[in-house]
Amino acid sequence: MGRAYGPYGGYGYASGFNPSTGTYGRAESVWDYDEWYGVGEAYNPGNGNYFGTERYYDADDGDWKVNSTLQTQRGDVDISRRFDGDSGTAEIRTGAGGEGTFTRRASDGGWDTSGQFTTADGRTITSAGRFEDGRGTANFLGSDGGTGSIDRIGGVGAATRQGTFTRDGQTLTTNTTRDGLSSRTRLETSAGGQAVIGGTGLESRTGIGQSSSGDIYATRDGNVYRRSDSGWEQRSGGQWSGVDSSRVDRANAGAARSQSGNNRASNRTSTQRQSVTNRNQSLNRQYQARQRGMGNYSQFRSVPRGGLGGIRRR
Repeated sequence: MGRAYGPYGGYGYASGFNPSTGTYGRAESVWDYDEWYGVGEAYNPGNGNYFGTERYYDADDGDWKVNSTLQTQRGDVDISRRFDGDSGTAEIRTGAGGEGTFTRRASDGGWDTSGQFTTADGRTITSAGRFEDGRGTANFLGSDGGTGSIDRIGGVGAATRQGTFTRDGQTLTTNTTRDGLSSRTRLETSAGGQAVIGGTGLESRTGIGQSSSGDIYATRDGNVYRRSDSGWEQRSGGQWSGVDSSRVDRANAGAARSQSGNNRASNRTSTQRQSVTNRNQSLNRQYQARQRGMGNYSQFRSVPRGGLGGIRRR
């Protein structure tokens, strides 16, 4: 980890490694008095999962630009976002050929949202919603007749989302609670299936579920497992194949511990928020004591913005 800053700008860098999952990553940022650019990447060589994001902020017009990429064994997803205080747009593309656009606009003290996503095989889903003071509802309609809605209740840093989705007479209900980095989702189907998923990030999310027919499913590190009469199997390449049962047992144990882990993460998040607030207040006082200038602006411009580099693997 390193950082350097002066009267007109600064630079920071950090990297880390998780010996439990094999994941390693890096993050760096550079800024001057009215612009900021940051990039972060994480890669797990054990399962091939990669996540990278780059962000740019222009204080003159309040404009944010965010480009993110997620790569897994099940496919890639690219997300490009641009937003300011009055509007925002997100464009999503998958490696399989799906694509969608979602927008939001400020209106009467709240936000109006809309969007459409088209899958690689031509099916579409459209959405429209209204949100105000941390509350709101989004409705969905699929080209195959499916419908759904999500109700959001909460504020900054913590929220609860309750969803209902119906298709061909079958209903799925969801309840997700999120606080900072941690989240927990419970799912139930009208046919009797149920599942619980929880964790604090992509690499630590675990889940356990049971289908209406009695099969047991588990997720860990982006992988999906199934326990049927023939034992544990892993989903890979569109097919199920046998797997070492001890790996899945560890996944089930992780899912059982998710609730207590979420509580600990919630406490850590509250402490982190206060630390960030104190640091920002200190930086603001330093900034106000300095004169505006562009002395080190050329150094900022020398940082490449054309794409993500470093540890990205194809």
